[in-house]
Amino acid sequence: MKYQIKFLFILILMLAICLSKVENKKILNNNIIELDSDTKDWDKEDRKIKDPELRKLLKKINIEFKDEKNYLKKEFKKELEALRKEYLNKREKLKKEYKQNDKPDKPKKIRPNKKKIKREKELENKIQELNQELERIKNKNNKK
Repeated sequence: MKYQIKFLFILILMLAICLSKVENKKILNNNIIELDSDTKDWDKEDRKIKDPELRKLLKKINIEFKDEKNYLKKEFKKELEALRKEYLNKREKLKKEYKQNDKPDKPKKIRPNKKKIKREKELENKIQELNQELERIKNKNNKK
């Protein structure tokens, strides 16, 4: 019994999800048109209208609105891209100026090649150790 209840619950949940997705789309002459959130209220009002001529005119107005909206979106994207590029250039110029102005103001390092000095000391120590080994070997050979 529990299995049947779970199965029924999942089935109802799946149907609810499927039906909610259909609401966002409208089928018109075998073409799927996504409903615009701006025109949803208009579509609801249009369904109530019984005059076919008025419906056609309202559909034309909706189409004009969508076209104008798409045009404005494209123009806005172009302007936004141009604005983004302009500010990107300003940022790059500011970074270059800051780098140019910043270089002389930095304090000089006391030990500019700290790693190099450390490496040289390590090499000197190894050379001394090898020399000591060499002397031991010579001493052993001399004793024999």
